[in-house]
Amino acid sequence: MAFLGTTDDYYEPTISLDREVKGNRPFNVSYLRVSGLLDNNEGIINGDIIVVDIGLKITHEDLVAVKLDGSFRIVRVLIEQEVAYMLENGFKTLMEGIEVCGVITHSLKTIKQAI
Repeated sequence: MAFLGTTDDYYEPTISLDREVKGNRPFNVSYLRVSGLLDNNEGIINGDIIVVDIGLKITHEDLVAVKLDGSFRIVRVLIEQEVAYMLENGFKTLMEGIEVCGVITHSLKTIKQAI
């Protein structure tokens, strides 16, 4: 297996998650670790870290974190004729009275745990 070596003619600044995902909105963004997730068909699994922005306007087909029955859930939002529904595990439910925690903007995955 070969690894790319460093080159003298290429430089990329250090990546900062805070700078990349929060940008100019540091007070609107939170990191949440996913646990206890059953099956959401969105590619987000237990152990992932999701980035939730409370300041973004929810639009059609956004993934959002909601608080329902005392726990957080990840749902897709469908907006049809100015009425918002949440799609969770194939079931569409009116979002009336649902506490929305924010729009999910990123999902960070662990590929292999360091020992």
